[in-house]
Amino acid sequence: MLINSFLIPSYQTASAVNIDKNVQQLVDSKKILLDTDSEIIHETKQSGNVYYVVKYNNVLPFASGLEVIMEDGTLVSNSYKVKPIFTSLAWSEAAKKLTVNDIQTLNSILTTSNKINNVVSPVYSKTSSVLDKVDWLKTQCVGISVLRVCAWDVVTSGYPEISLLESAVRMLNNELSDWSKASTDVNKNLPKAISGLEKLRGGGELNPTLQNDIDKSLSSFSTLKSKTNQMANRLSGISTTLSIAESSLISISNNSLVGNLILDFAHFIGGLNNQVISLKNEAQTFSNTLSTQSKKLVSVTDFAEGKTDEFLGLWNARQNAVTVVHATILGIILAVGVVIGVVLIISKKRKIVVKQVTASGMKFCRKCGSTITTTAKFCGKCGNLI
Repeated sequence: MLINSFLIPSYQTASAVNIDKNVQQLVDSKKILLDTDSEIIHETKQSGNVYYVVKYNNVLPFASGLEVIMEDGTLVSNSYKVKPIFTSLAWSEAAKKLTVNDIQTLNSILTTSNKINNVVSPVYSKTSSVLDKVDWLKTQCVGISVLRVCAWDVVTSGYPEISLLESAVRMLNNELSDWSKASTDVNKNLPKAISGLEKLRGGGELNPTLQNDIDKSLSSFSTLKSKTNQMANRLSGISTTLSIAESSLISISNNSLVGNLILDFAHFIGGLNNQVISLKNEAQTFSNTLSTQSKKLVSVTDFAEGKTDEFLGLWNARQNAVTVVHATILGIILAVGVVIGVVLIISKKRKIVVKQVTASGMKFCRKCGSTITTTAKFCGKCGNLI
């Protein structure tokens, strides 16, 4: 990754964008000192603005990198603004690497989501009916005056935990609503993402809304997976609560005045429990399926996320390029100046030494290094012939 971040010429992206001469001139006007060339590798439109992702190569490798330029020539210098643009480019790259199996995985997720929605909806409707039944039972009384008997009084007296049951059913109703909504969101967003990715994979142009569709799909899928895992674990405990409630209600349904009302309510709870048991079994299957599909999908998302980070790294490298280039050139000039200065000083010192020796009329023995006169024929110390 570090090498790729510096050696821009070897970096591979999607095919360069076909740009008219004026835009290319605009891009070239943003070159800095020692830049060798520029290439527009991506064009995207976000929030009504056109952005160009430009690759600049510099003689100094660490000054090469990416810039994001608006249509009016403004350089985008905010990391929060460039990230969505690089994410768009990353998914363009990812789409071109999608295999048939990857597309099948996306379609399988859609199928699983549809199945979840189909099995959750009836149970959600049943919980709503049970809550309506609770409200109805609270109004059912038989007799008059002192002989008046209310079904809910009998229930709360014989089964005090009825309030816990009511809370559990209301909570289940809310959770099923969230679960159903998560699957509905996947069913709504994922087909758009699949269509856009298939179009890109086939060589088509990037749909401006594709990134938004992908983001929504991934978010919806994550919520659906999380909610499915949660419900797979929760439904067993809910089923136990419903089963105990059904038995308890049947045991107090022998009241001659309101017994039939309580028994009818008990059977209603039993019917909900049967649906919850069935849903619990399917929820575990859905959880396992979504986990498998998630593992297949993660390779695609990891690639796109990795590319986004890589593009951001190349963009960051370019942000201080002007300073880096100037500092490097100045450093080289200073270093060369120091070398030249040292060479001149050494050369000067040597000349001084030679002059001093010559002026003194002395020379040195090549064998032992002893000082001798310029007229001597032999070294007085070692006897070497001069």
